[in-house]
Amino acid sequence: MSDQLKSGVTVSCRYEPGMNTAYLDFARHYGTALVPARPRKPFSLAELNAHIRRRLDEMNDRPMRAYGKSRRQLVEELDRPALRPLPAVTYEYAQWKRACVNIDCHVELRYTESTVEILYEGLRTDCCMARNG
Repeated sequence: MSDQLKSGVTVSCRYEPGMNTAYLDFARHYGTALVPARPRKPFSLAELNAHIRRRLDEMNDRPMRAYGKSRRQLVEELDRPALRPLPAVTYEYAQWKRACVNIDCHVELRYTESTVEILYEGLRTDCCMARNG
């Protein structure tokens, strides 16, 4: 859960916020989802962290009736063994640019320090990739 930071959320909306393409690309690289929190009146960071810590500890240590175990116990038994390591390659920030090809056609460019990709309908093919060598 992230807040609705201006650099990550392009269209602020209570139910379906528009997300920055580079921000989504970053999340996709690390295999995670971005779910912006609904806007509210903010707390101080220290107050928020203290409140969250207390509530999380209470919730995670409380046994669940259906399982007879706490969430913390189930995470250790089921989830931790299934966690994947972080990608070996660090995330490379990329810029996105819409470029006009013809009067009717548009392509989307994604470029980093070492790569330029041309996307057609949001998909990249290897034949469209040019690398600085």
